[in-house]
Amino acid sequence: MSLGTGWLIIEESAHTGTKTLISIISPRKRESYIQQYMEQLYVDKYASFEEKIAYKKNQKSWPYPAEPVTPVYPYVLSCGHDPIIMAYHCHKLKLKKGILEYTFKTFKGQDEDMRPIINEINRKIKIT
Repeated sequence: MSLGTGWLIIEESAHTGTKTLISIISPRKRESYIQQYMEQLYVDKYASFEEKIAYKKNQKSWPYPAEPVTPVYPYVLSCGHDPIIMAYHCHKLKLKKGILEYTFKTFKGQDEDMRPIINEINRKIKIT
């Protein structure tokens, strides 16, 4: 079943190798909204009480800001350390037998004429 497009928010742990779907957000939401959402999620879930107060007072002082993985192409964002919260601006979302297939694009580099080279990446995550 095709689900269209959207921002996919996933919690990933390099230590355990787990990936957990957190949210699917409208593709019309701007990068700045997604960044703020990711930071708040991370603070709510992993910050101590003192860190939560510090974040409330000055969000710019947060040591794990949500930011683009590559500054040239802001459609893949990361926030945190381990686990990390990732946001992917997906142009294809499909659900098949409990498996969510998602496709997003990343910046690979530039060709000799300085045009961007974009990779299309396909991944899957089990939905529980």
